Amino acid sequence: MVEDIASVVRDLSSLYGVNSVVVLNSEGEKIYSWHRTEADQRRFQLSGKDIKDTFDINKEFIRLAGGDQLRNVILRGRENIAVIEQSGSVIVFAFTDMRANLALLLIRVRRVAENLAKRFGGALI
Repeated sequence: MVEDIASVVRDLSSLYGVNSVVVLNSEGEKIYSWHRTEADQRRFQLSGKDIKDTFDINKEFIRLAGGDQLRNVILRGRENIAVIEQSGSVIVFAFTDMRANLALLLIRVRRVAENLAKRFGGALI
């Protein structure tokens, strides 16, 4: 299963500027993670729960504002971009530096999340 996930994630991890990709199940458990370098891996301190909680807080925020279903969360820092996307029971997190093309990043994160949800029938264990 890890090889299957890696082959789908490669569409995102090959994008210029992407430093880390994490795949979670709907419970926030890490199923797969990829980091461009060992330094990126050492710096990465988020848990699956941190990522899922951030998505869930924003989902509630959109609901309270009168919006509909949350598609993704985009966080932009001075030097980095973080994107969280959910499709079915799959949550995909990508962390990039500012060199990444934001439009292309959003397209690829969405595509990876949807492909993983389809490939695994919406259920990752």
